[in-house]
Amino acid sequence: IHMPPPDGLTLLQQICGDYPFLAVLMLTAFSDADTASKAMREGAADYIVKPYHNAQLVSRIERAVERSQLLRERAETQETLERRVNEQTHKLRSQSKQLTMMLERVLVTYRATLKALEADVAWSNINNNTSCCRWVRPMSLPSTETHSPLMFSW
Repeated sequence: IHMPPPDGLTLLQQICGDYPFLAVLMLTAFSDADTASKAMREGAADYIVKPYHNAQLVSRIERAVERSQLLRERAETQETLERRVNEQTHKLRSQSKQLTMMLERVLVTYRATLKALEADVAWSNINNNTSCCRWVRPMSLPSTETHSPLMFSW
């Protein structure tokens, strides 16, 4: 921590910035709670005060390496998930556009079918009125009733 420039905290910031998944342990002869807290906030995996026992150091290194691996795996998993979400979002948007175009074609066809049916119904009504006239004449009704405005409404 207390060393010639750059000091330990500055070096820690540089290392964590360049290598975000690298486990950095701070070894110092000074037991300062504020400095330790700052080092941990800046990304130190651990803060060890000298003198230390070798077994303690090995244990903390192993824990820091394991944590570093977990963080790396989590970041890779997050990246994979984000890529998959982006791919699926793109796929869904493409399918949505295709469905929209299909729906528009169905609507156009539906409208054309309705117009054709309306024309057919109108033609059928005309034919029915004409047929009625053909039936009325043989029944010997007076000609004024045969040509009534109600019967020839087209």
